[in-house]
Amino acid sequence: EAGHAIRRDDVMYNTFLLLGPTTDPAGIRGQSVGPSLTAICRNQARFVSRGDNSGTHKRELALWESVGGLETWSHYVETGRGMGQTLITANEMQAHVLCDRGTFLKLRDKISLVPLVEGDPVLHNSYGVLVVNPDKHDSVNSLLATRLADYLVSDPVQHKIASFRIHGEVLFHPHPRDTP
Repeated sequence: EAGHAIRRDDVMYNTFLLLGPTTDPAGIRGQSVGPSLTAICRNQARFVSRGDNSGTHKRELALWESVGGLETWSHYVETGRGMGQTLITANEMQAHVLCDRGTFLKLRDKISLVPLVEGDPVLHNSYGVLVVNPDKHDSVNSLLATRLADYLVSDPVQHKIASFRIHGEVLFHPHPRDTP
């Protein structure tokens, strides 16, 4: 909107998951995100957050905001670390955690936490590419940036994205392309 990019393309998407102990202490299995977060907070169940101002942390805060805002409690813990370390901490504490599907798939054989909430549209996690505006940022090689964007949205790369799997499960889905 501010003109810092001359182009934006959707490249792929995956999802976030709300993980927790198999015992489901907050009773959220299969619910949507809003009621689940409300139940976690109301029950003062254990919840581990990245707390690192990353995209995942910002999404978590937006989800809390959608249910009235985050009011921390004694079992709400911020690690200030990356997703892998936060997931391991949540597992050690048998706590709930918002996690991207990729990190969950990579570590699921090392943890006992399970997806309790998934499939809610608010858990959609989109990835895109921007070509920075050379008129606003003179050190930008817009020709090379455009070639990279073209490459990422090309059919061969989109097929590679669609075929990439972790433990047999698709990690990313190509964004649907508009057809003329």
